[in-house]
Amino acid sequence: MQDAALSCLLTFGFYVFFYLDQANGWGYRYFHGTLSCFILVAVAGWESLLKLVGTLRAKQFLVAGIAASLAIQLPLRCFQVEAFVRPFARTAEVIRASKVEIVGVNALDAWYSADLIRNDPFLEDRPIVVSLLMLRPEDVDILSQRGKARILTAKNLAQLGLSTKKEDSARRDLLIPGLRR
Repeated sequence: MQDAALSCLLTFGFYVFFYLDQANGWGYRYFHGTLSCFILVAVAGWESLLKLVGTLRAKQFLVAGIAASLAIQLPLRCFQVEAFVRPFARTAEVIRASKVEIVGVNALDAWYSADLIRNDPFLEDRPIVVSLLMLRPEDVDILSQRGKARILTAKNLAQLGLSTKKEDSARRDLLIPGLRR
């Protein structure tokens, strides 16, 4: 049990001080390797709790924890996920509703806006969403002037709720992985 607990502690401690952004995804994948050790430690903790407070009180504690998770954490996480996804879903709807041939998105204009560049694999559906990242400004102007393209600017993306702030990625809260100061 000590080895399992030490494994969890070393892994958690390492990633708190040497933060690596996992990019897309829910949860924190760098901790997934310690889940088995964490379960072993939790089982040992449960057995210790049973001996310390008795079976009835331990079960009451467990039921209270589950109830709090369902009543507080689950709705909170649902709200947080919806608030995070809403601007991307709204922007994707705006892109798909565009009555043009091409919609251009600069992936550097908004946080994770490269995820908006998705197309039918056979390019049959319109509009085709393209990245403006490698285009010169005059090429973007040509696309815009032809009338068959719409360019989503940083201002457009901000109006749709996407984060367009240039943040300093080196400034992170050391106690909460992923939280910026």
